[in-house]
Amino acid sequence: AHCSQEDQELVEEVERAFWHTPCSFTPESRLQAHRHLEEQRKAKEADKARKPKPLKTLITAEGRVLNVNEPKLDFSLTEDEDNNRIILDLAVYRHMDTSLMDVDVQPTFARVRVKGKIFQVVLPAEVKPDSSTAQRSQTTGHLVLTMPRAEGEIKVTKAVQRPLRESASSCTTEKNRKNKVSGWLEVDPSKRSSVDITSIIRASPLETSRTGTR
Repeated sequence: AHCSQEDQELVEEVERAFWHTPCSFTPESRLQAHRHLEEQRKAKEADKARKPKPLKTLITAEGRVLNVNEPKLDFSLTEDEDNNRIILDLAVYRHMDTSLMDVDVQPTFARVRVKGKIFQVVLPAEVKPDSSTAQRSQTTGHLVLTMPRAEGEIKVTKAVQRPLRESASSCTTEKNRKNKVSGWLEVDPSKRSSVDITSIIRASPLETSRTGTR
């Protein structure tokens, strides 16, 4: 309030000086008018800076996390199923100082402050915040978040679905039964051994060699 009062007094003083100047169109008066306009512009900018900006809604009253992209940056969200992790690539400017970024990873969402502006994205699966890492790409300068999935994830679910989809195309009940059994075996990690598959694969060249000798 004190600063706005000073600005107002300055404007009034310049106005009085302007109207009481005998020669209104001298170079001095034009310079004074220019300074007056410049002071008005600065006062308006200072007033805008003092006004608090409305807070952006990040989480609703019902607890639903929202996607927010205040800095308007390009990004990609990739599910790396082979390594059981989720990767967020945020296209921050190559030469932006890392100190201007603040990263916050939660189990269901990731939030990054870029020069005070908030980027927030909802993750497709729960992750481990304590095991997540953030680093700058050496080639692009992008900010890359690597977030391991939480325990017991989609891999098992998808392994079950594959035999079931195959069984849908089978014609006989016997084939369906076999595919379902293989699906249950797929779920148990202790039984996903390559021993049987290896022995089958090795049997093929041996059998072929016997046929050749005959």
